[in-house]
Amino acid sequence: MKYDIKTFELCGSKTGYLWSFIVYIGKDTEVHSSLTMGDVNKTAKIVLNLSQPLLGQGRTLWMDNYYNSPILARILKINYHTDCRMKEKKLKKGEVFGEYSGPISVLKWSDKKIVPMISTYIPWCRNEN
Repeated sequence: MKYDIKTFELCGSKTGYLWSFIVYIGKDTEVHSSLTMGDVNKTAKIVLNLSQPLLGQGRTLWMDNYYNSPILARILKINYHTDCRMKEKKLKKGEVFGEYSGPISVLKWSDKKIVPMISTYIPWCRNEN
């Protein structure tokens, strides 16, 4: 019989100290937390659960784009006074990477250099009355 077990871990960036972890044993794994999380996806719940003991201490969470999202960044900053930063993703010339949350879009593309952009302008959603 094949078993699929993963662990999600929060580790210190300098020391590698393991702050917290979750054992994931399948899609029915419950992520419990005393935080009020609202309507966030399972990966955001994992981040909030793991980082709970460190929130509100002026720390910065570094995560890759699988875990990060504009919604999670907003929750961390506004509700828990915690910054987050996405690990740099290497882009080849002409590639684009982006995320959005409501009317806010954040993206970057690669030309001769990486070009970051944030926008609330979505022309096809404008009401031109």
